[in-house]
Amino acid sequence: MRHIVGVLLSMKWTVKDVDMYQQAKEYIDTVFVPLVPITFGDQMKRLTASSDLITILSMEIEKKFKGRIFLTPVFYYVNGDKKKSVSLQIWLEELKQAEFKYIYFLSPDRSWESEEQNLIGSFLFIPDFSEEQLEVEQAQEVIKQQSQIIIDIFVDKWKNGNQQVVSKI
Repeated sequence: MRHIVGVLLSMKWTVKDVDMYQQAKEYIDTVFVPLVPITFGDQMKRLTASSDLITILSMEIEKKFKGRIFLTPVFYYVNGDKKKSVSLQIWLEELKQAEFKYIYFLSPDRSWESEEQNLIGSFLFIPDFSEEQLEVEQAQEVIKQQSQIIIDIFVDKWKNGNQQVVSKI
């Protein structure tokens, strides 16, 4: 793997970072797409807590792999939407055109399991828990553990060159 000397890349969806990505895209082979369900019904608070966890985990992973991954904006969809994979397929077409070698999705929503055979990419499923259930120290430890599991999956996949992995973390 070639390294970019003298440039610390932080690949997120900002104008500055997109400029950096466009200048160094030959070095960035992995894209990370957070998938987050939303609702205004009974599950609103639980899904919001999951969204918070996804955001924190995504940022931790992005920090760890600066210059290797590109973090997209969150892909939000209505919880229970049966056509969500159709919308995600449009995103996938864009990602394929951008020539990312590895595509990762991070979600608490296990309903993606029934869709994954129709979509290119690796799904990483996080446990669904409420931050209210944990003390601050416990929440920090869970985030640390979950991010390490994801990091290990990334490194293993890059080493072995596997194109598609489904993991429940």
